[in-house]
Amino acid sequence: MEVEVLILIACLIVAVANLSMHIQKFYVESTDSTLGSGFLRFYAIPALVSDETVNLTEVEPQFLGWRDTTNPYKDWLGGDPINELTVDESLWAGKKLDAVLALDEEAITKWGIDYAVRTIERADEALIYKLGVDLKIKQVVAYESDDSIEWMNPEYRDVYAPGAPTLYEEAFELFKSYFDGTTEIIIVITGQETIDSFIAGLAPENPRLGINTMVMARFQAYWADDNMIQHELSHCLGCDDHPEEVDVWCIMAYRAELIYIDWIVEDGRWYGPYNCYVPRAYLTYDYCSECYQRLTYRYGYGSGYSVRLDPLGVVN
Repeated sequence: MEVEVLILIACLIVAVANLSMHIQKFYVESTDSTLGSGFLRFYAIPALVSDETVNLTEVEPQFLGWRDTTNPYKDWLGGDPINELTVDESLWAGKKLDAVLALDEEAITKWGIDYAVRTIERADEALIYKLGVDLKIKQVVAYESDDSIEWMNPEYRDVYAPGAPTLYEEAFELFKSYFDGTTEIIIVITGQETIDSFIAGLAPENPRLGINTMVMARFQAYWADDNMIQHELSHCLGCDDHPEEVDVWCIMAYRAELIYIDWIVEDGRWYGPYNCYVPRAYLTYDYCSECYQRLTYRYGYGSGYSVRLDPLGVVN
């Protein structure tokens, strides 16, 4: 009986190893990539009344207040966001950025690999439409994060627990070997709760493509997750945050809108009701004129020319 169990386990291991997604475990090599000193934080959505998907037929019409946050730039195939691991985008892209996607064990359990891939592809839609930039996931990596780590953001750690490890630093050390000249961006999805779980996304303050452009994110809700990823990727391309006092509609805007007992509709599904302030970055996929000019004129995205890296990894 024990032999049969061992054979069954061995077969399962082989089956998992041959998944078409081709998930790989990481390995660490020496590298010249450096973490950097500053980080840009994207805060999580405040407490919600409900985060369940609702059947519209079960909702009393007189109580409906809603806004549609569906991505207007989406490129769908058969009703689903295109999975670029198997299908190329139909829109032309002047620049392709190769990315590695990594998920810790908590993220895999909570959301799954397919959801993570499709969320990144949904976030990629506006980058292609607006900037001609296509993010290509070339590899998916599974890893186990240290469950004893209590912080995600190194800057908060430095204030409240100097010397303590952080999820971001742990992941950077594990995956920096991928910055070997073939990878521009690393996207890490963590499902591990920390003291600073009010942070949903983290990106380097001084991005250098292919050197330190690793973002870390926690998913929250279907309608907001693709916005968050687009926001973090935009940091890697050179965008800064707009502080809350700046009245602008932009994927980089912290200014919040009151969602007062309202529903949010995305891709035909209803979420809510919500009763909280939601940063505008979660509600739009557009860039303001300042960010668009920064991306197109300073860095060359959207100009029709391929963006290249100089030997130091600085965008030209």
